[in-house]
Amino acid sequence: MAVALETEKEIVELYRKGTNIKDIAGLYKMGRQTIRNILEKNKVEIRGRWMNFPNVQKALAKPRGKFAHLK
Repeated sequence: MAVALETEKEIVELYRKGTNIKDIAGLYKMGRQTIRNILEKNKVEIRGRWMNFPNVQKALAKPRGKFAHLK
């Protein structure tokens, strides 16, 4: 299905502002994979499922493992 360039721009903007793929798909009556493909086509980095939780972000920011002292 071809998606208008203006619609792609709107999708990218919504995602960059924090709207998740599932919600965008519902708004535009498209599948989640279609939204994901549009984001990837526009070189948008896809957020991980757990990246919205502050504790996960904090944990990932900490150096870990036996090479942590090298950072």
